[in-house]
Formats: sequence, structure tokens, C-alpha cells
Amino acid sequence: MRDPIQALAIYLREHCERAVPLEEMSKFTGYSAFHLQRQFKAALGVSPKQFHAQCRRERLKEKLHGERSVTGALFEAGY
Repeated sequence: MRDPIQALAIYLREHCERAVPLEEMSKFTGYSAFHLQRQFKAALGVSPKQFHAQCRRERLKEKLHGERSVTGALFEAGY
């Protein structure tokens, strides 16, 4: 069985184009919101929200290099 925190990190990377509420993350892992945040930060060094924001920034940078317009890149990155 996969570690719930690592599975959530993968899930957040795959869904960085949209907001993923803490409640959804909690259901995904089966942890309470408080426990999830503590475990995530212990494992990855940042909160789930910070991790998700970082993924969105990385996606935006990728899209800016490939898109002809900034607006298109912003849309593709979920902003």
C-alpha cells in the first residue's frame, strides 16, 4: 500500500490547475485535517497548501515557455 502523504503529493501535482480544498485532501488520505497537515509538513517540509502553490508556479513556468501568450499560460496553469 502506498504512503497516503506521498499519494497526496502526486494527486496535488496532477491537479495543480485547480484549487484542492483541505477537506478533499483529508478525505483522500483518510486523515483528519490537523493530522494531515502535521504529517505532510513532517514528510515534505511544507504545508499541503504551500506544496500545491509551488506546483502551480512550476506549471505556470512550464506553460510560459511553451505558450505564445501569457493569458494562455495562466489559463493552462489554473490561474
